[in-house]
Amino acid sequence: MPGCVVTNDAEASLPLHRHEDARIIVVLDGEICENDLSGRHVYGKGEVLFRPPFCAHANASSGAPSSFLRLHVSRKNWIGYVRRHGWRGMRAALELETREHRAALRARRGGDSLFSMMLEAGMPVGGGDEARFSGALSLRALAIGEGLEPYQLTRRFQKRFGLTPTAWRREWRLRRALTLLAEGAALASIAVDCGFSDQSHLTREVKRATGMAPAAFQRFAQG
Repeated sequence: MPGCVVTNDAEASLPLHRHEDARIIVVLDGEICENDLSGRHVYGKGEVLFRPPFCAHANASSGAPSSFLRLHVSRKNWIGYVRRHGWRGMRAALELETREHRAALRARRGGDSLFSMMLEAGMPVGGGDEARFSGALSLRALAIGEGLEPYQLTRRFQKRFGLTPTAWRREWRLRRALTLLAEGAALASIAVDCGFSDQSHLTREVKRATGMAPAAFQRFAQG
């Protein structure tokens, strides 16, 4: 079977991290738990997750052993998706016993084959909380909007997302910037639209996450 099979023990976890490639994750056994901008998600056997490149997430302990197949998705396939849906994941369910899905797993470019199927049957992960939390100007304003004290909001955020509100908004701002870069927007307008203090701030954040300056990332996303 193409790709890489990964086996986790019951306590396997990873802090917030990124990958430079776009990936398909197929859960073969057990459960995989992840935290990202849209909250905590549990993926069971037969479920499939598409994760764009440079998309920060953390892996939490599932409480039981698990294994998954990791497949690569080529840029020509994922770039159209992120232009439509932004830098967020997509999930779908597969019947691993069907001939069609087994053929996709065995294909030389199995990630691309499964990604095509997911575009028909899958759905982007998250969206509601992102729209609600991203608009507040400060932690205090966000807390007031939720009817909480700032320390209460921080505690609930960390439990639900694995991130503080400040870290969450920093990641949301970055993903928004990557989406706009992929769409070909001008750097100055991206900096303003996403709430960066200036273009230098935008450059630092994009380079921190991707290893590329914004102009270089734009060429990468559009090439």
